[in-house]
Amino acid sequence: MAGRTFGDLVALQYRGADVWLWRCRCGGHVTAELEAVEGGRTQDCGCREQCRVWRSRPGSPALRGGEVFGELTTDRYVGDGLWVCRCDCGGEAKVSAGRLRLGQVRSCGRCCGASTD
Repeated sequence: MAGRTFGDLVALQYRGADVWLWRCRCGGHVTAELEAVEGGRTQDCGCREQCRVWRSRPGSPALRGGEVFGELTTDRYVGDGLWVCRCDCGGEAKVSAGRLRLGQVRSCGRCCGASTD
């Protein structure tokens, strides 16, 4: 089952009681029951809602390349609210603008002392 994809989610690790750890296409993680993912009740880590909220806020400034969030620097916009960011360690991560603004992602997640929540 690990490695199997359902829409934007990839199963990573079984946690017991039909609950799995999932990786979202944006790089975020979510814990959800297999039945909820298969049935479409859980489709992502919440990044779509964050994108919708940030897009709908009047006066919400758009991100620009070169902005720094923790160890990440925005590099280029790839669409659908996602940015490719460069980490101070040299790594790269695709992150939603909402997760950057909320401070939920501050590194690529692969470097020493990484914090990706």
